Order: sequence, then structure tokens, then C-alpha cells
Amino acid sequence: MKKDPIPVTKSIFAQFGVRMAAIAIDLFIIMYLAQALHNLLLPVIDTRIAGHRPLVLIVMFLYFTACWTSPLRATPVQFLFGMRVVDKAGDTLNLFRSALRSGILVVLFAAVFLLFRIPVNPYLAMIALAGFTLLFLAAITPNRQAAHDFLAQSLVVNRKTLKSPENRDLLRMHIEDNSPSSRSTRRPSAASMAIDAIVLAAPVFILFNVALMQYDRNLVYRTGYAVTELKGLKTAV
Repeated sequence: MKKDPIPVTKSIFAQFGVRMAAIAIDLFIIMYLAQALHNLLLPVIDTRIAGHRPLVLIVMFLYFTACWTSPLRATPVQFLFGMRVVDKAGDTLNLFRSALRSGILVVLFAAVFLLFRIPVNPYLAMIALAGFTLLFLAAITPNRQAAHDFLAQSLVVNRKTLKSPENRDLLRMHIEDNSPSSRSTRRPSAASMAIDAIVLAAPVFILFNVALMQYDRNLVYRTGYAVTELKGLKTAV
């Protein structure tokens, strides 16, 4: 009896931890490209206009949009990790879907980056938490879709899922089966979700502590500057 080529959900879709690792490396590449573009634009554009943070978001949008509509159907990092970003038929995303997916992902990352502003404005924690929660949907939904996947109708699958017409048919059957019993079976286990939560919580913890250290250094600097200025004022008085 012939065995199904990819019989289980975990074989069809890219795992959450692998997706997060690829995204982390992609972000380093994007930061480097944004810095190079920033240095290139400095001689011709006012630095206040060509700020580094807006450029990072612009480069991020263009990078993801171009990669997902390319023949690779993935960023170079995702490609090397064996992932492909496709529509529900297993085909390459068109420009509209790719741009929509990229735009939503940029918004989510912009929300996540507000972690650096939480020490100054604690109310931003709610926005940052919402961004992380919408990304974490990829760890708990039956088809491993995050918010940007739902809205762009996209999937992140393993390379072998697209290797043959039989595998593509299995993917379509998997997506179209929305019965409660099927969805319940396809949901990840509690242990898997707990591990994925730790995978996401680790960078949150690191980023927040980096933000706190930066805030403390800035506070110490400003306090020292104020004390120095008060000494001069005291002498004058």
C-alpha cells in the first residue's frame, strides 16, 4: 500500500521556530541593506528625511515583496531553510498578495519594535504585545498561518510539499477540509505550543532588556549632565 507523501501537518507546513529563525536572519540582512542605502542617500537627502528607521521599514517592504514574487518563492534565507511562501494552490504569490503580506508584516514588526519605547511610555506595551500575538498565530492555527498569512491568503510550506502534483493535491485537500474534527486534529499539541511560546518569548525578553539598558544609560547621562550644569549655576549664584 502506497504511503501518503506528506501525511501529517508538520510535514506540510514550515515549523514556527524555523520561521522565526529565518526572519531573524532576514532582519539582519535588511538592517545592513538599510544602513548601506542610508549612507548612499546622505550626500543628496537631508538626514532628517532619510532617517534610518523609516528606511529600514521601506527596505523591509521591498525586500519581502520582491523575494516572495520571485521564482524562489521565498527570501534567500527561507529558501536555504527549505521554506516556500505560496498561495493556497501552492503557486507563487502575485504582486498584490506579496505586497499585502509584506505591508502587514512591516506593520507587525513596527509594533514589535515599540519594545524599545516601553521604558519611556509603558502604554506602548499593549501595541507591542498585540504585534507578538498576531505573529504567534502561526504556532497555533491549523494551517500555521499568522495574521499576515490570513489576510494575504498565503501559506508557508516545506519545500517537499511542492515537489509533485500529488503533494500539491494533498495540500489543497488539507486546506479545503474545514471540518471541526479535521481542524482539531491538525492543531499543534500543548507541548508544541509551549515550546513555540518560549521561542518567541526569548527575543522579547532580550529586546526588552536591551531597551531597559539603553534607557538607563540615557537616564544616567542626562542626570550627569544636569548635575554638571547645576554645579556651574551654583558657582554663579
